[in-house]
Amino acid sequence: DFAKGICMIFIVFGHIFPSKAHPVLIYVYSFHVPAFFIISGLLLEYTKEYQKPLLELAKSNILRLLVPYICFETIYNVIYCCFNGFFNIGWLMWQTIILYGAGLATWFLPVLFASKAYLLLLKKITHNQVVICLACLIPFCFALFSGFDDSTGQWKLYILFRTCNAIGFLWIGTLLCQYIEKITDSKIILAISLMVSIIAGLANGRISTYSMFYGNPLLYFIAAVSGTLMLLCFGKHIKHA
Repeated sequence: DFAKGICMIFIVFGHIFPSKAHPVLIYVYSFHVPAFFIISGLLLEYTKEYQKPLLELAKSNILRLLVPYICFETIYNVIYCCFNGFFNIGWLMWQTIILYGAGLATWFLPVLFASKAYLLLLKKITHNQVVICLACLIPFCFALFSGFDDSTGQWKLYILFRTCNAIGFLWIGTLLCQYIEKITDSKIILAISLMVSIIAGLANGRISTYSMFYGNPLLYFIAAVSGTLMLLCFGKHIKHA
């Protein structure tokens, strides 16, 4: 909760910071969105959410993710049309339906829903860790190395590529679960993860998970994971302070 709270502050900070090229903003952007996916995967494994009945899983995640998405999208679409004219309503509704997210920031909710649904179904179908690993790594690498980003203009495919990215980070979160107590207790790991995330984040430059612009995929991955570990360690030590 501490780590997610810090991420929320970072995301707000990132949207209001005046200089998009400032090193502080470059660093924050290197991990603040992937951290949400990794933490969600960690909690998915910690709670053994996949052991719940399929109908209960579907109902829970629809209510927690898709319903808020539809509500926020509806509010945004109405406000937008009030200021810009209702002739745009059809276009906005189409963006909402294909889970692109007319409200921009709302894209995160359907992506988390789709990636969680994928991983939960996968864990219900098989317990074979090799199969799960391949089934998550393939779409993850597809997202990172395909070269697809917002410059392609193919916005109808955004939900697919964003979800493939999220699947990989969710899966990494499930792997971290069994080690997370030892990791977050260590001040050495806190220092190392902070140093690595700063070096990798700044070396990679400005990235955007929203726009699927990752820069160097390896640096993006290292910065995202190390930045998340730093947040989790920091959250644990703040809690015990």
